[in-house]
Amino acid sequence: MSISKMQKTSGTLHNFLKIFCVLIFIVIAIEIFGIILLTVKPDNWFATEFSYARLFSPFINNVEDVTLSIPAIIMALVTNLLHNIALLCILLIAAAIFRDISHHYTPFSSRHISRLKGISLLIMADAILIPPLGMLLTMIFAPNVEAAMEFSLLQIVLAVVFYCLSQIFEYGGALQQQSDETL
Repeated sequence: MSISKMQKTSGTLHNFLKIFCVLIFIVIAIEIFGIILLTVKPDNWFATEFSYARLFSPFINNVEDVTLSIPAIIMALVTNLLHNIALLCILLIAAAIFRDISHHYTPFSSRHISRLKGISLLIMADAILIPPLGMLLTMIFAPNVEAAMEFSLLQIVLAVVFYCLSQIFEYGGALQQQSDETL
C-alpha cells in the first residue's frame, strides 16, 4: 500500500468518524435533555413516549406490556448515556489516530500506541463497569422493576483485540526505529 493511498484512506476515515461523532453527540444531548425533562417535570408527554425502557436498556427485563415508572426510564436513559459517552470517546480517539496518519505518515508512533491502549481500556470499562452500574441504579431508583445484568462478550473480545493491536504497533514502532537508525 502506498503512502499516499494510506493517507487518503485515513483522511476519509477521519472525516467519517467526525460525522459519526456529531451524530453520537446529538444522541447524547437528546438523552441529557430527556433526563433533565423527566427529572424536572415527570408528568409530561415525554414520559409516555419513553415508557418502554426495553428500547433503551438491556438491564430491564420483562417490560413488553408494562408502562414503567419515571425513575426506571431515567435510569435507562442514564445507562445509555454512559454507553454513548464511552462510544463518543472511543470514536474521538480513533478519529485522532486517522487524522495523524493522514497528515504525517507515522502509523507506528508512541502516540498511536497509547491511543490504542486507551481505546481498549474504554471498551473494557464499557463492557465491565457500566452493566453492574446500570443494574444497581435501576435497583435503587426503580425497585419495582426486575433488573438483570448482561455482559457483552463481544466488547471484552474487542478490548483484548485492541490491546493486542497496540502491542503489534509497539513492535512495529521498534522495528521502524531500528530501520531508521540503520539508514
